[in-house]
Amino acid sequence: MRDYGFFAEPDDPRAALLLEAGQHWAADTLPVTEEAFDRFLVAAGSLAPDDIPAAHRAAPPPQRIIQVTETVTVRGASFSFVAEYLGMEEIEKAGTVLGYDDGTPVVTPYNNCILIMPSRRLSAGQTAVRLGRVVDG
Repeated sequence: MRDYGFFAEPDDPRAALLLEAGQHWAADTLPVTEEAFDRFLVAAGSLAPDDIPAAHRAAPPPQRIIQVTETVTVRGASFSFVAEYLGMEEIEKAGTVLGYDDGTPVVTPYNNCILIMPSRRLSAGQTAVRLGRVVDG
């Protein structure tokens, strides 16, 4: 919904939220989505806690805030990762090679770099991966 133009219009009162709950094809994405949506509806006052499954009322696991610091965009005709990244991998050392864009190494810019949503569709102009770091809440 956030991609529809009117959500970006400053004078339009409509708002959109994006819930990232996992890979589109992963079996565990649906239960994560359902729990997150239930918790959101309770927090927004749209549902009472007793209206959602008991398992969704339990204290959630500790959360980390990850700030996206940059987007790696495919520039050349050939991009490949050096490993099969699924997302949320934390790369310990700055300068670690993540992949190659037309032979040019793509490296982590800082220590403890987190890979966010690496793509499997790697074509020029598209996002290959987003890079992030944990920040204090």
